[in-house]
Amino acid sequence: MESDNSLFNTGVMMGNPLMFQFPFIKKIYKKLLNLKTTDEPLFYPNIQLTFSEYTGMCDFIFTKVENPDGESIVWFIYDNSIHFKDALNKKDRLFE
Repeated sequence: MESDNSLFNTGVMMGNPLMFQFPFIKKIYKKLLNLKTTDEPLFYPNIQLTFSEYTGMCDFIFTKVENPDGESIVWFIYDNSIHFKDALNKKDRLFE
């Protein structure tokens, strides 16, 4: 696993099943296993994520790619927390 560690440190994930780190992966595990390099990326928006010292609302994208060592699943996590917090603040102001 490689990461730029911009949201959180992934070092603590090494050797641990991802389903324990990210429970929603358990729900999509079969889709990930069946993903092919020719498939469109799988997109899962607005997933609430709490990991290590990070809490936020994220979009997840999974795609399978070929590389010199074989096939790998690449996943991207986009932090939407600022947008989510803005939406909540606007909603709260509506009900004041």
